[in-house]
Amino acid sequence: VAGEYIASVVDVEIKLATGVVIWREVKSEASLAANADARAELQLLAQSKQSSRIGDRYELVTERQLLANPMLLRNWHQAIPWIAQVRDVPLEQEVDEIAALIMRKGTVMFSQILELGGRNDQAIYGAAILRAVQTGAIRSDLDAKPFCKYTRFKIA
Repeated sequence: VAGEYIASVVDVEIKLATGVVIWREVKSEASLAANADARAELQLLAQSKQSSRIGDRYELVTERQLLANPMLLRNWHQAIPWIAQVRDVPLEQEVDEIAALIMRKGTVMFSQILELGGRNDQAIYGAAILRAVQTGAIRSDLDAKPFCKYTRFKIA
């Protein structure tokens, strides 16, 4: 930036199922206020320039945006343990089975997805559908209704 090298770290790099890469930075609204934090402004400029230079997308998120949908936030607090249980397990086969079920039925409930796993593998199928929602391959009603066995999923 302005002939100077600047090192900056983004908070998360998101890779969508479409191949799009998003660099997401979380900043407090106070640090973004006019002239409140020159360092934050310089970091934002550097990240924005670099992401556009290599064809990625840069997004800025504030705490107000993160807290805007309490239902979604609550639901992901419940979903994270499902995903964490199998963080080192490849779930492609399970996601494919779930996608096939959704293609046949149009919309499926969380309880139907768990049934795919039988008695022993329900946690794996639960994690697989939630990871597929994270990546954007599957859509859900997690932003509007409480996460439960009736949560609905469909192809994105």
